[in-house]
Amino acid sequence: MDVTAAAGRVVVGVDASIGGLQALRFAVTQARVSHRPLRAVRAWSGPTTWRDPARMVERWRDELARGAHRYVMSAFVTALGSVPDDVVVDVAVPEGDPGPSLLGYAASEADLLVVGGRSARFGRSTGPVTRYCLARARVPIVVVPAPGWVRAATIRRVAHEIERDLERLSRRPLA
Repeated sequence: MDVTAAAGRVVVGVDASIGGLQALRFAVTQARVSHRPLRAVRAWSGPTTWRDPARMVERWRDELARGAHRYVMSAFVTALGSVPDDVVVDVAVPEGDPGPSLLGYAASEADLLVVGGRSARFGRSTGPVTRYCLARARVPIVVVPAPGWVRAATIRRVAHEIERDLERLSRRPLA
């Protein structure tokens, strides 16, 4: 899918799951192709007992935000080897729930929101954040599925997919 726009940005929810890393790679590719900046978002919240601002010490809030930022940087390293230097990347680590946070950053009609799917465990291929965004987004949204080997229900199915892929690759002529 090639999404091009004169304005707007690509907003991606950052999660270190396999589907989340796949979504991050897709979002970087879309930012490159469309020459748009990329906003990588990782929302966080303190434990429920800390949600009362009078109880939550400011230094813990800062430490949790720094931890969320490190999480995003680690996801870039895991997914791509490093933060891309050919794309303008902005990292946002808002305090709050992920769904509303993502939709807050992907608010312009020219924005593209990218979220990751997950394995089809228990019959669901999307998590609660993805479902929240799909139900409420007013911008184009792309749900990037986890790779097939993650979605496979059993080890036998994974083995079969690997055998099929190897057979297909062995039939390709060498360049």
